[in-house]
Amino acid sequence: MLRRLASLFGLNRAQHPPAASGTQPPPPRRPLSAPPQITSESEDDGFVDLTLFITQHAVLPDGSRSIHAAGLHNRQPVAFQLVLASTWKPSTNDVGLTFFSGTALCRSLGAASDAFLAALAELYAVDQTPSTMAPEVQLAAVALAGDPTSPDHGPVKIKMFFEPQQTAATTQTEPEDEEDGGYAEFYVNIDLALRRLEFLEKDGCYRRALVKAFSAR
Repeated sequence: MLRRLASLFGLNRAQHPPAASGTQPPPPRRPLSAPPQITSESEDDGFVDLTLFITQHAVLPDGSRSIHAAGLHNRQPVAFQLVLASTWKPSTNDVGLTFFSGTALCRSLGAASDAFLAALAELYAVDQTPSTMAPEVQLAAVALAGDPTSPDHGPVKIKMFFEPQQTAATTQTEPEDEEDGGYAEFYVNIDLALRRLEFLEKDGCYRRALVKAFSAR
């Protein structure tokens, strides 16, 4: 938990850095009407940012929110399901900013999810060739903007954390390298009105760990 909270104020990358003096702000996000090429809006800044079309949104019986997101990579369909928990806990930091912490699940939708994982490994340029996405990946989550319990009321920006199961051997010392420990972070932006889901990279050091986290064991 301490590692997660400290990461919120890290300097790796801001989701939306301020525009430099004299430059134009970034253009508003456009609505989607069909699955796009997932890299169609990725900028040449060293980060791999993916854009997907929200094909389905539903409130599940337990109150959680299910979102299906789809896109194309090399003309091949890719997709996955994201489930946001029904309850989130508010917390306020020392400067008065309020965040909502909760959990999320990333679930496989079959062959299209396997293709998403393969695309992720390719775009991240890691020396891994996963063939199957894990049926379900458990994630810790902190909402940086918006209400994750009511994404239909406006855009939501969430920072996701994959925290591998700790064993007696791994709890003694903190891994020096993120890849060794399996810990990973990334961002997800959700805009139901525009039918957009953005899967945004946090830092390149998490690439191998993230591909491994999403791979079937």
